Amino acid sequence: RLFTIVTVFSAYIALAAGMITLWLVLPSVALVVFLLCAVFHFGEGDHEAFPVGMQWLDTLARGGMFLISFYCKWGEVLPILQILVGPATDLTGAVAAIQLLQVVHFISFVACVGYHCYRIDEARSLLLIVELSCLFSAFAILPPLVGLTLYYNVYHSSRHYLRVTELSDASAQSSLAAAVGFTALALVLIGIFFAFEQARGLSGTLTDLDLMLRVGIIAVSAMTAPHMVVVHHVSEGFQKKKQLALPTPTNLLASDFV
Repeated sequence: RLFTIVTVFSAYIALAAGMITLWLVLPSVALVVFLLCAVFHFGEGDHEAFPVGMQWLDTLARGGMFLISFYCKWGEVLPILQILVGPATDLTGAVAAIQLLQVVHFISFVACVGYHCYRIDEARSLLLIVELSCLFSAFAILPPLVGLTLYYNVYHSSRHYLRVTELSDASAQSSLAAAVGFTALALVLIGIFFAFEQARGLSGTLTDLDLMLRVGIIAVSAMTAPHMVVVHHVSEGFQKKKQLALPTPTNLLASDFV
């Protein structure tokens, strides 16, 4: 058991360190990878917490809702992206990739809404349309960082907590201990990275607030990468167990003679 814990923790740290290295070496690539991971992670969580069919289309449409800020408030979003990659980094390639991601999301969003409008007499479709309408309004109206903060800390985190609770066999005490451990790791990571960024001179080109924003989001992306892999792996195993537990037609027929 100790070996397993050490192995998982080491892999977690290695993936996090790899993500930070990517931000330092290829920041534009890291930005695009981070956004793609966010779309997949948010969408997978939403779909599994409230499944409504069309898995991949639903995952793209719901996972990319934060991109509504990019459509409606691009003038506010672009400076934030520049802070994340650093003031000296050219964003041309990243912007092209983000625009392609926006097109893919827009098509999936329209298709998803159209599908559920067609089935609006069904309760789940009606609830999903209400949910998407609320998220669309929040991201379209609120400042980008405010909308993302509310989405991540209120909407996504509460749903994600319920999902992880369902997937995990761990006790509440061990789950709390794990959460505290990884939170402490994230805070240490943020502190080290902030000091590193100051030491390499970014504090001279960015304000302290901008530097904190850059370090905070990069740290979140670094912790998200291994977290996403772990949750996806556990979720796949859980879904397979559920499928194996379902009675097959053969089992049903056999039970009639018992």
